[in-house]
Amino acid sequence: MKKTIVIVDDSELFRTQMGGLLAAHGYETLQFATVQEFKESGTIDRADTILLDVDLPGMSGPEFLREMVDGGVLRKIPLILISATSDDGILKEFKPLLEKGSILAMDFFRKDRFNYDVLAFKLHSMLKLRDFAQKEE
Repeated sequence: MKKTIVIVDDSELFRTQMGGLLAAHGYETLQFATVQEFKESGTIDRADTILLDVDLPGMSGPEFLREMVDGGVLRKIPLILISATSDDGILKEFKPLLEKGSILAMDFFRKDRFNYDVLAFKLHSMLKLRDFAQKEE
């Protein structure tokens, strides 16, 4: 069964290109321009991993991340934060949540330094971790 990667990013070009690239490598993608669209879609349960832009209109990626942590969602779904402007320092803010198990797995990559091989490795690692965590339940 294909793994489903959710892409939440306000750049239509990025969503389209990333969605096409992931689909070409055997993933199903669900794409949303805003957190609100994603929330209203009711598809969170279909997500095997979420690619979440940091800088979104309306609710930002980190705000949504906090909401998902509070709801226990990220104990089951790995997350990759993406940004054209932020750096991986944002991960430090959420490190305590990772350490106490509120987040299954989280990583970061910059759009302007995009390398598919690096993303593929991160996705593969996160999906393996998700599969392992599901078996442990």
